[in-house]
Amino acid sequence: MSRDFESLREVKLGMDMIRHRWLWLGLGALLFVARMAAAEAVVGVGPKDLIERTTGAFLQAVEKNREGILQDPGLAQRLVDEIVTPHIDVDATGRYMLGKHWRSGTPEQRERFLYELRKMLVRSYANALAEYKAGDQINYISERVSEDGRLAVVRVQIPRPRTNQPADVAYRLHNQTGDWKVFDVTIEGVSMVTTYRSTFRSKLDRQGLESVIEELAALNDRN
Repeated sequence: MSRDFESLREVKLGMDMIRHRWLWLGLGALLFVARMAAAEAVVGVGPKDLIERTTGAFLQAVEKNREGILQDPGLAQRLVDEIVTPHIDVDATGRYMLGKHWRSGTPEQRERFLYELRKMLVRSYANALAEYKAGDQINYISERVSEDGRLAVVRVQIPRPRTNQPADVAYRLHNQTGDWKVFDVTIEGVSMVTTYRSTFRSKLDRQGLESVIEELAALNDRN
């Protein structure tokens, strides 16, 4: 594996250690027992309420399916996919990560990149489920919404595994179609989007988008 993607692997593993999660939003963050039921439950709510309600629903689903997750690790990924990803703007996140290379990529390349990115995020959140314990307290600190009502930052504190010190997490959301969606998560001041963008940049400049897609797919297949 290349040095670039060794770094990518380290970033992904580091994010796995912070339990939730987004939020992507549970960076929506955020989740349901059934996709339609969950969607109906959060439509029209503010960004802080979205994060809080969906995260709560997700953690309840995890606890309810604890035994099933232990027997079938794929169940954790399905829970994340059903409960969390509907509230994450994967398209926007992918565009921010690729920067100018998003514009130069073909529609087929963009679709494949978003597929592999979504798959990696789902796996990261699913791996983080193993650290969740019933009774862990997530503190919802604050909500800040822009004057035009299109951007928001929700700050929370999430328990860290094997330590008494919580992690400071900020979800960045936008509202472009009437519903809030997460497009970035900042953990202890480090932006997920910025970190991945920096990790991708050198390989994108040297070898192009196709090479990044192929190595990202290979990384997903190995984990």
